[in-house]
Amino acid sequence: MEALVELLCPQNPTVQNAPSMCSQFISEQAGFGLMGQLFYFLLFPTIFLIIFIYILSSSVLKGDAGRMKMINFLIAAGVWIFIIINGYYALVLPVAKLWFFALPLLGVLYFFLRHWRGGGGGGGMSKAGVGGVVARSGNWLKEAMVGDRPIEPREMFRQRKLLQDEIEVKDKQIREQEDLLKGAKSEREKAEVMKILANLKSERTVIVMRRKGIKV
Repeated sequence: MEALVELLCPQNPTVQNAPSMCSQFISEQAGFGLMGQLFYFLLFPTIFLIIFIYILSSSVLKGDAGRMKMINFLIAAGVWIFIIINGYYALVLPVAKLWFFALPLLGVLYFFLRHWRGGGGGGGMSKAGVGGVVARSGNWLKEAMVGDRPIEPREMFRQRKLLQDEIEVKDKQIREQEDLLKGAKSEREKAEVMKILANLKSERTVIVMRRKGIKV
């Protein structure tokens, strides 16, 4: 355990008593035995930090950047190292412990609020179980921290691909109408083709704006 304290709670000028705080936290968990100390000192805070860093990176990286897994990884690694070398891990320990106690309560609270508002049937608990309630509470907690849930990168990529296909279809239709315009023999025929062209270009502009994430 001393090696873990030296690794995760190094001496630093930011939180100067970080090593002693970590040692005291471990001694407070002595009643749970060695396995309990490992869970409370290493596993629970690590899970808490992973979720926190994931929420942070998801809120920072939006749009195309959301699909850049390497940038996501670099942000996660940078935040993790920053927390460790500045001694903030010692401050995370009590928060992580409290969070794991509070999470089931948040799940139950979310469940009752959702059903009181008419959000679902009475069988939600029996079908999903406690695990499902806790998972939904995690989503609720994330929404509360960063606002609306961002679209998953895979779904965003699929939507952008569909919109790109629509743009290509419109481009083909526009080229066909431009060829018809060149071969038009009367002013009336030209006017009809130009009207169709204008509609197609307007539709294409709307699709391009939607692909860029601009609400229209």
